[in-house]
Amino acid sequence: MSRLPVVDLPVINLLLRCSLLAALVVMGACSGDARPFEESIEVSQQELATLSVHPPANEVASFVDDAGEPQVFPLFVDVGQQLQFSIRGVNAAGEQFTMSGIDRTWVVSNPEVASMSANGLLTSLSEGVASIGVSIGGIDSTFYTVNVRNSSIDTIAGIYGDPSAERCLAEPYTALGLFLDGSTRVLDNVEWTVSDPESAFTKNQVANTIDLVAIETGSIDLIANVDGAQSLARSVVVNDSLTKIEITPSEPRVRVGETLSTTALGVYSINSNELRFAITSNVVWQMPENNGAASVSNATTTAGLVSGINEGSTILSAQCGMNGVVAQVPVEVVANPNLQGLAFQQSSPVSLSLATGTYELAVSTGSSYNSTYDVSTKTATTWEVTSGTNVVSINKGSDEVTISLLSVGDATVQVNYGNYSATITISVK
Repeated sequence: MSRLPVVDLPVINLLLRCSLLAALVVMGACSGDARPFEESIEVSQQELATLSVHPPANEVASFVDDAGEPQVFPLFVDVGQQLQFSIRGVNAAGEQFTMSGIDRTWVVSNPEVASMSANGLLTSLSEGVASIGVSIGGIDSTFYTVNVRNSSIDTIAGIYGDPSAERCLAEPYTALGLFLDGSTRVLDNVEWTVSDPESAFTKNQVANTIDLVAIETGSIDLIANVDGAQSLARSVVVNDSLTKIEITPSEPRVRVGETLSTTALGVYSINSNELRFAITSNVVWQMPENNGAASVSNATTTAGLVSGINEGSTILSAQCGMNGVVAQVPVEVVANPNLQGLAFQQSSPVSLSLATGTYELAVSTGSSYNSTYDVSTKTATTWEVTSGTNVVSINKGSDEVTISLLSVGDATVQVNYGNYSATITISVK
């Protein structure tokens, strides 16, 4: 007697689910709107259990009280303000994850008060209260309440963030305000100051958040000013946990005329643990004055960028504070073959018809023309017609160099840049 093959039930369930999903895709394609069925597949694959929607975290007024408990205030916005909402999902295992908010079915309880785009952008329209939600694959989210009400600031309630900071490690802070309507809101357009600019500075102010970078140990006061209202000073204790700075690469090597990015890592001893954090834009980068070989940038977006000037060697240092931790590495600037000699973009001789009128010339450093190293219009570049001045004339503009064809004949054009020069023959017919 033959026996039926044994098949595991989980395998059967998986096959049935895959068949169902395939059928849903086909149905969606036939109906012309596949989005609901795509979301059904998404819900199934991620085993989605619940949904929630959230405004930007830095728009929600909150702080941690003395007991270490977070306190969150209702969200208030002015008429005409926009907020980008996001979606979080929780699966059957209780794991939380972020979901895309693009092309979703967003819900607004009061469309006269606020509107939502398909991508989750809220626009407040008039004063009132609106609840925001979303639906994905048949699962509805909890609602988030938004209060739309115009009001003006009364006083600054306080500055919130970590009560302590590490040297050269940025810490974010926000200011909360009490408004005339009784609401508590996160403050935008804050003017921030520190009690001792030589011991700390602020940077990266984005909307309602500022980064405080302390460079000396001790205590720093952070103060917020908004529309004439000034906060009480927020005292921040600066720890002395920075033990050293590591520069990468440890032996920078850069060509003349080119740049090389270097980075700084701060090594901190915190609770008996050695931790490393990026502090490239928070340290002071230096090289010996008039070293002649290289320079380094301290600009926020290009901090640590080394530029090769002339062949040679020098020292690169990164320092936190005037009397703080310093790291130094040797820098070698080597010859750049792309900067040796001059090369025209055109091959000599250039044969032109008098009717052409004008013709553009271009030259770069190197053995062959390379637009990256074009020096045609640089201040240090000079042009001249060394023979046939009755045939052509040279015109150097701010963005191009041209010759004007004057008569039939041959002419020689010479270009000079630094210690190099090159010539090209122009034949006008």
